[in-house]
Amino acid sequence: MDYWRLNLYLITIEGGDGSGKGLATKIVGEVLEKEFCFSSVEITGEPRRDHPLGRLAIDSVRQNTHTPEEEAGFFAADRVDHSHGWILPRLEEGRIVILRCLLHSIWEQ
Repeated sequence: MDYWRLNLYLITIEGGDGSGKGLATKIVGEVLEKEFCFSSVEITGEPRRDHPLGRLAIDSVRQNTHTPEEEAGFFAADRVDHSHGWILPRLEEGRIVILRCLLHSIWEQ
């Protein structure tokens, strides 16, 4: 697919733990839907708590059962799967995707 010719809208909300990213994500989504009449707004985040790869990443940190390199690998696997299997297909459909944490969470890993 020639992505240069598509209008892809991926919005990321960044910030430290407890900074209000979840609330900001919700507000941005509501404003896009109500004020700008976008009916196809998708909200997501990483790591995914509702997906096996995301759960593996989260559990590995909480249980302290893997090396830091393995933990980083789990988070990276979740990000790749999420990007290619969930985010990109929605962008290709013309939806707006709001992602809670992308850039800063990569640096922390």
